[in-house]
Amino acid sequence: MSQRTYRYACLSYVWGGVSCLKTKRHILEGLMLEGSLDIYRDEIPRTIRDAMSLTEQLGIRYIWIDALCIVQDDEVSKHDQIQAMVGIYTNAYVTLIAANG
Repeated sequence: MSQRTYRYACLSYVWGGVSCLKTKRHILEGLMLEGSLDIYRDEIPRTIRDAMSLTEQLGIRYIWIDALCIVQDDEVSKHDQIQAMVGIYTNAYVTLIAANG
């Protein structure tokens, strides 16, 4: 059986000193619901919101953003995801790069 593949974008950016929504265990389940990011809109930096918008404009349904796709307070999962980042970026349809933000 062949594995299904999806087109996705990645965002490469500098976290900087800006407060940012990060996925943590206690909100993970809620964040997996469609439209859930609307609740946290004010906690999502403009760089990330702009990348999400651009991804949608490009006709790409998914975007990988480390702060949101890595569970930040699960050290085992975080380690595994960080180790997989080379493949995640390599297999992206497009990588968006933000020099600031």
